[in-house]
Amino acid sequence: MFNSDVLEVGVGLVLFFLLASLIASAVREMIETALKTRAMELERGIRELLDDPRGHAMAKSFFEHAHIYSLFAGVYDPEQLKPRGQGFEMPRAARRRLPTYIPAGQFATTLIDLVGRGSGSWPYPVNSAAITLETLRQRAAGLHSPRLQRAVLSAIDHARDLTEVRKNLEEWFNGTMDRVSGWYKRRTQYWLLAIGVVAAIVFNLDALTVADRLINDHSLRAAAVAHAEKITGDGKPMPQADLAKLRGELSGMGYPIGWRYVPWKSDGKPAPKVLGYEIQLPLPAPQTCLRFDENGCAHTKAVGLGEVLGMITGWLITAAAISFGAPFWFDVLNKIMVIRSTVKPREKSRDEGSEDRQPKSSSPPPDGGAESLLEAFGASRVAAPVRPAPPEVVKPLPVAFEPEAWRPGFSNKGEVL
Repeated sequence: MFNSDVLEVGVGLVLFFLLASLIASAVREMIETALKTRAMELERGIRELLDDPRGHAMAKSFFEHAHIYSLFAGVYDPEQLKPRGQGFEMPRAARRRLPTYIPAGQFATTLIDLVGRGSGSWPYPVNSAAITLETLRQRAAGLHSPRLQRAVLSAIDHARDLTEVRKNLEEWFNGTMDRVSGWYKRRTQYWLLAIGVVAAIVFNLDALTVADRLINDHSLRAAAVAHAEKITGDGKPMPQADLAKLRGELSGMGYPIGWRYVPWKSDGKPAPKVLGYEIQLPLPAPQTCLRFDENGCAHTKAVGLGEVLGMITGWLITAAAISFGAPFWFDVLNKIMVIRSTVKPREKSRDEGSEDRQPKSSSPPPDGGAESLLEAFGASRVAAPVRPAPPEVVKPLPVAFEPEAWRPGFSNKGEVL
């Protein structure tokens, strides 16, 4: 079903999607650095977890607690929350200094301290009394939110000491953070799809043209497989998302991507200039050029409506593949390389015949071995009758040479016989 060429085409196409996804991921990280969407989603998740949609009650005390306040440089100000959809979001200027990650242990410790010793605006009085299960249960009943009361009381009911309470609150936090992670992944997928469309057009990442070249170009397949083996070897991490490096790898391996620029001429007139530079017309390089040489395109071809529609379709396929993300394609590439490593040795060596198909040896079985099917199932061995040996053929001894006599009593020894 899968031969070497099919697997190599698959490796080349998946590697192309991986490198294109890494380009989009690098752009996405740049956007994330500017927008701080991770911090925004985390702050929103904490407010929902503590049942404080406006952030004025427990959420404000939580972010001002010493365990959490040390994770970011800034001040949590719920007055800056802006309505967005069915909830509230921090604007970009306010979320830049919020934490992007809170450990589950610190969340549980902070919540136990806020419930056991009380919450409020900073500076709030510190109660030095030790927190016990009983005091924690009593003060949990006075929380502002019935939902938060039930969550904390449930954690206490299923615990024998504060250590188990802390563990139960950590599990509650981790479950909610999985939902927050889903928010971020969904938003990231939308971003990757939009970035993928732009990247496919800017770099001319046509999946259909790449697949066609992989099918017909053995050298490109070999280069792609060699690069895939290099980045999927034991202990090899996913390649870094460096735009310049990734663009160079795609071009260096020979993938048919990119644009070529020709002077914009009309009716044989020289190309017009703007600020001393000729206006050039971008043309898709692999779709409009059949052969390149050191001087550029040596053999051009016309592009009609069908080719343009095919190019747009290839761009959309690439953008859809990019939206899955680089980790997805890296896992797919690893799996295909494992399949290829199991198929390749069988192609290099001829399959050995089954033992049942091997010709049976005429030599007698070793002492104690089964000589027949009946004997194999317990029948006693019967000695084969002894056949008499064939009679030996006695060859006559050679007779000594004697010269021929020409007449009686005379022999001519000088003649050649």
